[in-house]
Amino acid sequence: MQWTFYDPNESSISAGFTSPASAQEVGEDVTFNGLRSDGIIESYEWTFGDGASAENKSVEHAYDEPGMYTVELTVSGPAGNATASETVIVIEDADEPLPAANVSVDEPQAGPEVGTELAFEAATDAPAELIEGYRWEFDDGTTAVGPTASHSYDEPGEYVVNVTVIGVAGENTTRRTVVVEEASAPSVSIEGEAEDGQITLRANSSGGAIDRYGWDLGDGTSLNGDTVTHTYDEPGEYSVELLVTGPGGTDTATVTVRAEEGAEGYRRRPRTRVRDRRRDCGPRGGRDAVPPAALARPTARLRAAASAETGTFSCGGPDLRVCTRSSKRPRSRR
Repeated sequence: MQWTFYDPNESSISAGFTSPASAQEVGEDVTFNGLRSDGIIESYEWTFGDGASAENKSVEHAYDEPGMYTVELTVSGPAGNATASETVIVIEDADEPLPAANVSVDEPQAGPEVGTELAFEAATDAPAELIEGYRWEFDDGTTAVGPTASHSYDEPGEYVVNVTVIGVAGENTTRRTVVVEEASAPSVSIEGEAEDGQITLRANSSGGAIDRYGWDLGDGTSLNGDTVTHTYDEPGEYSVELLVTGPGGTDTATVTVRAEEGAEGYRRRPRTRVRDRRRDCGPRGGRDAVPPAALARPTARLRAAASAETGTFSCGGPDLRVCTRSSKRPRSRR
């Protein structure tokens, strides 16, 4: 019989074991040895991360499914307990550590052009815990990382896009060819509408891609964007010009906007001289006459109108919409 004497106040215990550094195949026996443990050890207890367990200093275990498993060793002795853990990677086939990625590209049906932003996505059948990342190479010196990426090309041509799946057990690269055509010239027109004192102008684009929209609203105002809103401070006609720029060149569109007193899109300024809240209904002092029916509308446009009811009209009431015809007709000049 062999006796071992120890001082509990001076002794210690630690756990440690050896495990395979490379990925293991499904069904293959994996050896684990607790020889890196230190101290007076009375027992070894193993768990393999798949519900199985074992005892003894050196054990073997085979896994039925691919994945990442945490192997844990707990050693016990007079000085107490200690635990160590390691990760084991199990794959289907050691010759192909990771399945190749499936690459999809969201591109126009007619094919991508210079400047067109393409959306790339990669997916693999490997368990998520085996994947560390994705690396993209777009064949024009540009790279990206992640399962999804977006990219546009500055020159036409044929490009080979590489996506590499990076895993704990190795890497696997998939290639996809993208053919980029010359960029089409942009084409644009202008649509607009007026509401609540503002005019809204929209760019109606077709043809090639557009990177920038520049508006000149004719009154010194410049705006950017495919849709803009504006209110004119003075009545009159304004030439609105839209300049669009894209990889395929530029295009312009022009429309004329008429801002009239009382009309939508024109900020009405009150007159300083209003007697008895009545005034002549013709613009510019009554030189042009309008029918009272037009003036009664909330957004009445004060413009000359040829009608059987033309004449000189006066507007009164709290909102200046009640219009009556003068009994005197304008004198004709001889």
